Amino acid sequence: MPTFALRKLGLESQTRKGRDLSDHTPAQVLNHLLSGEDLSLEIDTFTCGELGSIRSGQHLSLRWTGKCSCIICGASTRRLMNGICYNCFQNKAEADLCVMNPRHCHYLQGTCREPAWGRGFCFQPHVVYLSYTGDFKVGITRVDQIPVRWLDQGATWARPLALVGSRHQAGAIEHALTSSGLLSDRTSWKKMLRAGNARPMESEIQDRLRIFSEQIQSGGKWESLRLRVSAPPRAPNAGKIVWHPDSGSCFISYLPDVSQKELKSTNFDKATEVSGRLRGVKGQYLLFEDCVFNVRRHEGYVVEAEV
Repeated sequence: MPTFALRKLGLESQTRKGRDLSDHTPAQVLNHLLSGEDLSLEIDTFTCGELGSIRSGQHLSLRWTGKCSCIICGASTRRLMNGICYNCFQNKAEADLCVMNPRHCHYLQGTCREPAWGRGFCFQPHVVYLSYTGDFKVGITRVDQIPVRWLDQGATWARPLALVGSRHQAGAIEHALTSSGLLSDRTSWKKMLRAGNARPMESEIQDRLRIFSEQIQSGGKWESLRLRVSAPPRAPNAGKIVWHPDSGSCFISYLPDVSQKELKSTNFDKATEVSGRLRGVKGQYLLFEDCVFNVRRHEGYVVEAEV
């Protein structure tokens, strides 16, 4: 029985109309979509740390040992904050509030906790996208996280909207699109799990894209955000913003198609062990017959696992 610190679920199998996509890089997937072509993915197997592959139909058991390990430094600790120990939460750049709210990036003010990390993580090409996770949402991610980010969120449909040169730019655009109240940047886990593999209707997609296009065409609004000067001059693609209103769609199916009606959530604060027959996996949630378990929420928890 392997013992290890939980990390978010990984991917093992993805297909494009029956063809293996394991050799396709994130950049190739993104370029395919930006060319205007659609992409279909089927996900049936995930990986869970040292336990290896997991899929529906298996009996899975996770027992918390009472120990935790920081996902940044690996230190043993009694308490974690989003998988991070107190010391890293206070001092590491990847635990700073601007990682979750990138429009508040303070790198150019000279106050980044770790400038070298900031240059390598934040000043890389990012994608602003629209996805469907039981409802429409706007999000951002690095180019090298396409399409993994959509799968992490349990999206069944996604489309790139813009390609930008920094995380700050992406965050500013995301905020501008959501501040009107017409689009959201949140995922309701209950809606996501109840939706199964449901996808939005084409009329609904076009309606959301119309909102996006109208805001983009407002011109002066974007210049007022100073998006084009939100990166150091020497940063890769500094200030670059490319809109992609006509990109292709990524359609995602989770196999088997499970619409989880029973939404009793469990965690290690309620019980030190979760086990049962796995009905499916979606958006970092393990779907058991009588409950659901959020793996991402328990990153850093040291568990004994058996399948």
